[in-house]
Amino acid sequence: LKIRPLALENMPKIGIRGEKLLGYDLNSLNIYFNRINYLEFCFDINHAIKAAISMKKDYISFIKEFLEFKKPILFHISGGNLNIETDEHLSLEEGQYNLSEIKKILFNYDCNINLTFETPRNYERKINDDLKNMEIFQKTDY
Repeated sequence: LKIRPLALENMPKIGIRGEKLLGYDLNSLNIYFNRINYLEFCFDINHAIKAAISMKKDYISFIKEFLEFKKPILFHISGGNLNIETDEHLSLEEGQYNLSEIKKILFNYDCNINLTFETPRNYERKINDDLKNMEIFQKTDY
């Protein structure tokens, strides 16, 4: 593909219909990065947490492993539960993730943080849901 930048996003291990997915761990992602030298990385924090749950790993350590693996050009974030291994994309206040620890990891990481909030939006309130999630993230202590 002649698209620049072209980024690959990590996935959860189990899809929303119960299917097994590729790209949930460093080994399977590395195959793509080794074959396409200009491929960038989009790090989906929620997907990494869900993969960690599936593999029975500590999700904070797993996030750090990803960040040591390849520098992302974009981060995705949403909320989720720690007892569900499938993708949820909840608002940040609904989830069980340690948002303070995640924010600390991101703010101590040596790169520009381009962050996309992949959180639900109520049609009636439109952008207000997005603004609320951004505010939650900004006010979270780290």
